[in-house]
Amino acid sequence: MPKRRGHGEGSVYQRKDGRWTGYIRTEKGEKKYFYGSTRKEVQDKVRAALNEKERGTLATGPNPLLKDYLPEWLETVCKPLYRAPSTYLHYRSAMKKHIIPEIGHLKIRSLTSRHIQELYAKKIRDGAKPPTIKLMHEVLSGSLNSALQWEMVSKNVASQVTVPKGVQREIVPLTEEQAKVLLEIARGHRLEGMILLAVTTGLRRGEITALKWSDIDFDARLLFIKHTVSHVAFMGYVEKEPKTRAGKRTIHLPEAVIQTLQQHYSEQKAKAEEMGLSLSEWNPKVLVFLSKLRSYMHSPQTLKEFHQIVAQAGLPKMRFHDLRHSAATILLAKGVHPKVVQELLGHSSIAMTMNIYSHVMPSMRKEVAGIMDTIFSEEKEGDEP
Repeated sequence: MPKRRGHGEGSVYQRKDGRWTGYIRTEKGEKKYFYGSTRKEVQDKVRAALNEKERGTLATGPNPLLKDYLPEWLETVCKPLYRAPSTYLHYRSAMKKHIIPEIGHLKIRSLTSRHIQELYAKKIRDGAKPPTIKLMHEVLSGSLNSALQWEMVSKNVASQVTVPKGVQREIVPLTEEQAKVLLEIARGHRLEGMILLAVTTGLRRGEITALKWSDIDFDARLLFIKHTVSHVAFMGYVEKEPKTRAGKRTIHLPEAVIQTLQQHYSEQKAKAEEMGLSLSEWNPKVLVFLSKLRSYMHSPQTLKEFHQIVAQAGLPKMRFHDLRHSAATILLAKGVHPKVVQELLGHSSIAMTMNIYSHVMPSMRKEVAGIMDTIFSEEKEGDEP
């Protein structure tokens, strides 16, 4: 004989097969069932659900397996709405390679923070690096946020997980003297303009690559950052607007840059005329910097040539992105206000600028101490004995 419901447990009972069952009614009047092997287990589930119902956080939506839900979220939310193509591909790889094989069999409401924490620990033991774990966490956290909005879960369990911190890549900025040496070696090379722009304005490689002649006002000596370009696997070159409002900016160009770019423009125009073409016919995208195939200069060959120039200059190995760091470091060391540097680089906040270039701050703090010492030393000398 199945046991009767306990007093005050009107929604908890034992079935003929011995399994315990419970239910509550949702705001819509529908029954939401819970199952367990003991009365207490089901009672706890029912009480928790009633508390969630009272708080308005009760999950009443579908409860799919993660292996079914994650791909759907990736295609319907992540891909079209708010992620760049390269990020989408990284997310898809993390999902297929790391997440679904390990926890894809779990239903979304069965997933716990412990499942996720153990997943990260296992992947680290298997040799996964912090950036990989970070990608996995972005997929799980983002997808569970959507599930929370759709009332598929009552909370985002990924928010209770500790994510390992990545090792920040060391910045290798050039000094003012080293930057001059690099530019001297690059003089006349097809990368001269790109290197000069990076060192003097701190532009990103993708921003330089995407520049069009229409983005430059030679008379006003202004440069307008409107786009950036990257190479995405299986998709080719992808041009898009900057990620943030701060990234879409106007930059005042030094005279040296203006002269170099004007010469570069004249050379392109002359090559087009040699072939009996207009500049727009010879250079359909009207790009400032062209590869040998008259396309974007965002390729391994470009980087190879850059590293050769760096080696010829006798400078330490560096990334092209370090030229951006060099521009910021040189300006900060010269006493330019960090707010100005922030706007030049297109950072979303001055805090980001200060965090990245904190290595420059010690010398600046020393300079401040010297200034204060000078001020108060003068007052002391003027005091009567």
